[in-house]
Amino acid sequence: MKRNKGYEIVKGTAPILLSAPHVYEHKRPSLSGKYKQGEPWTDYIVKNTCAQIGAFGILSLGELEFDPSYHELKRNKYKRDVKKIIEKHKIKYMFDIHGLSDAHSYDFGIYFLKRFPKSRDLAYSLAEALNKESLRDCLIQVLHLPEGKQKTLAGFVTEDLRRPSLQIEISRYIREDDKLREGFIKNFSDFLIRL
Repeated sequence: MKRNKGYEIVKGTAPILLSAPHVYEHKRPSLSGKYKQGEPWTDYIVKNTCAQIGAFGILSLGELEFDPSYHELKRNKYKRDVKKIIEKHKIKYMFDIHGLSDAHSYDFGIYFLKRFPKSRDLAYSLAEALNKESLRDCLIQVLHLPEGKQKTLAGFVTEDLRRPSLQIEISRYIREDDKLREGFIKNFSDFLIRL
């Protein structure tokens, strides 16, 4: 594990990268200067999934003065390190783990760039794989990532680095419940091992 720049890099062997950029409060550029709320337990999910399958990981360690997902590459050390990890270790897939806003009435949101069929197919396969055992009958929405000047990490990896990538948003009650959180890690790990 390498800790620097307000985030941690987990070394792996499998050609998969997991990310948890918003564990803590983070700042997006705005006139108000407001911080966005952190997404607890996403770091735990990334670390434990990496340990299960030997994936690489990158996750925030505390409050950052920039948003690892939102800011452009030139002003974003986290995103630059994502690029380095992917290129150096020949990563084939990237999964960006987030907390789902309490305003949503579903359990998981799986986002992909709509112009990229490999990411779309990956999203639907993941949705099927998650809906098992303790997570059976959960409500999963497969949605398009917004496209525009400010690219999310998954959008950046898909479009610029040409790797299938997804942004996975997990509801708070699943992240906070021991049984459901572990159920997610198990189902997700089982899916990743088959890639």
